[in-house]
Amino acid sequence: IRRLLPALIAMMAVSSVAASVILMPSALEQYGRHLVAALLSISNIAFWLDSGYFAADAETFPLLHTWSLAVEEQFYMVFPVLLYGLYRYARRAVVPAVWGLTACSFALAVWWVESHPSAAFYLAPARMWELTLGSLLALGAIAAPRADCHRYLAGWVGLAMIGGSFVWLGHGTPFPGFGALAPCLGTALIIWAGQGGGAASTGLQRLLSHHSMVWIGLLSYSLYLWHWPMIVFAEHASVAPLSTGFKLALIPAMGLVAYLSWRFVEQPFRRGDRIWPQRRQRWVYAGAAAAVLGSFGLSANALEGYPQRLSHTAKSLAAYEAASSPDRARCHAKVRGQDRYRGACRFGPRGGERVIVFSDSHGTELSYAFRLHAKAHGLRVTQVTGSACPPAVAYFPDMRAQCAGHTDLMLKAITREKPATVIVQANYELWNSMAKSEQFWTGYEQTLATLTEAGHRVVVLGPIPTDPNGSLPLTLAQQVQLGRDPAAYQFPVDAAIRDEIKPRLEAILRRQTVEYIPLMPALCGGDVTCRGMSGDTVAFFDSNHLSVPMAEQLLTETILPQIFPQALAAAETSGE
Repeated sequence: IRRLLPALIAMMAVSSVAASVILMPSALEQYGRHLVAALLSISNIAFWLDSGYFAADAETFPLLHTWSLAVEEQFYMVFPVLLYGLYRYARRAVVPAVWGLTACSFALAVWWVESHPSAAFYLAPARMWELTLGSLLALGAIAAPRADCHRYLAGWVGLAMIGGSFVWLGHGTPFPGFGALAPCLGTALIIWAGQGGGAASTGLQRLLSHHSMVWIGLLSYSLYLWHWPMIVFAEHASVAPLSTGFKLALIPAMGLVAYLSWRFVEQPFRRGDRIWPQRRQRWVYAGAAAAVLGSFGLSANALEGYPQRLSHTAKSLAAYEAASSPDRARCHAKVRGQDRYRGACRFGPRGGERVIVFSDSHGTELSYAFRLHAKAHGLRVTQVTGSACPPAVAYFPDMRAQCAGHTDLMLKAITREKPATVIVQANYELWNSMAKSEQFWTGYEQTLATLTEAGHRVVVLGPIPTDPNGSLPLTLAQQVQLGRDPAAYQFPVDAAIRDEIKPRLEAILRRQTVEYIPLMPALCGGDVTCRGMSGDTVAFFDSNHLSVPMAEQLLTETILPQIFPQALAAAETSGE
């Protein structure tokens, strides 16, 4: 408690003040939940529960880094009890038991990283082996090196393994599992190399014993605590990716804050001579601080992030987070492998011009917009959209193994239909970034070919960009709170849309007899930056899914005039 809690409480107190000023209501509501979880040492479980397809990007959580502290605290709660029992009743089994625990935890990590990746990352059972490696060294399970050459080799190999991890561990590398072996074993090798005699006999030992390195070690806990909130709140306040220069300027700022935390919080409270000389006082002070922060966290969560903090304009913009299709729960398939085409939602008059929307979640709000205008334009619309399932034959993302079967069922059912206009859309930016992108593009083209061969008129809709700053409604509301004009907000379009996706689509269009309607001109006006608003309409309800008003605007101003100009003219004549 003396070592960890005071600086943690200080960091969470300052972060809570910053969160109250900077975060939007939904983000503050979530922050409150994470704050309580961090106080209870279960933030890793909270972040695991918050992970998912439509969850906010984890990088926007100010207390995200506390997940690893929670894992350590849970380990410290369980492992000493285990050791005590073993030492008391089966002392000879101590080392074998820790070896067994290490092996079982690592095996679980390898299994979960494929089947339950979020659980493998956040939960203690799959992370325990990384801590018990150090326990094995401390218990003397591996004899200390006797020869200087062994210490020399082990130390530098360990350092190389840690350094190499910066190179070969990428964003898409499954982690922990085998991906964590190199940095963890490398660290263990360095510690092992420092055991035994001749501790200063190698260059590495002298390097790590240098006063500057020791100084960094002294500040390491405070650096760990303060670096992440500083980055996240800076990004929230800037409402844009931080520039390289600003990131470099943050480094000395982090060092200064870490020093102040170490000097005026960590050290005085750790000594406790004058601040809390009695054990009873430690419990009273710690309990009072935790109670105040916990009360703030609970109230922020229960009161939905104090929305009364926002101006009327900011509230109206933030409300676009709810501007998704009301039919999502009923008509947008949560793919389980047994969805049937005959159960798909249909809108409009039975004898109307037949339209089928075949898409992943990027077609859901468009389908609802069709529903709103189907009767007036004489359209009979069928919605065939699957959550995280693009319309690509034989393709499935790792998170949705059932997608291949779903797409096959839907495609076969659509080809049995009488000729209709089939509108095909996909989250191209997402699927192009996946490991199996080639398989997606091949399957996507095969879908288009199968539909045209069945006699359907196929209309391909172009890509919808992603706002890298997260939820667009909250970003625009934050612009208002910061005194900026939300209508002037623009975000950069991912270069992959210009350099990879557009050429791919153009090549497919040349080979297939399909029509193409680009959406970027109407959404963005160009392909370098994209507007967050079109008039008074917010483009997305999150970072990349159309809001219903924007879907309506695209439908009536861009899509219908190109595919059904006669129906549109008739509707206008009838006074819609």
